[in-house]
Amino acid sequence: AFADDLILMSPNLHQVQSLVNECVEFGKEHCIKFNGPKTQFLVSGVSPLPNPQILLETSVVNTKTEMKHLGFKWGFKGKALTLDRHNESRVSEM
Repeated sequence: AFADDLILMSPNLHQVQSLVNECVEFGKEHCIKFNGPKTQFLVSGVSPLPNPQILLETSVVNTKTEMKHLGFKWGFKGKALTLDRHNESRVSEM
């Protein structure tokens, strides 16, 4: 993790929300502010919820189908979360 780039992983939405809440509390204690609009959130597999969301302080974060982290593009190949598209994007940038 870097000061402004984190990945939190958990087997279910409730635990992801707990991790986010812990980060927010840590941030309050150490003068770190998280940017809700820049926060991204993916669900791997099938979610039992029609529109899974997490809450980052007062910002609602909805799921995305792909995201970028430290130049790596995360996406899905079938139902599996993958970095396969990273090579494609790097080649096309060159």
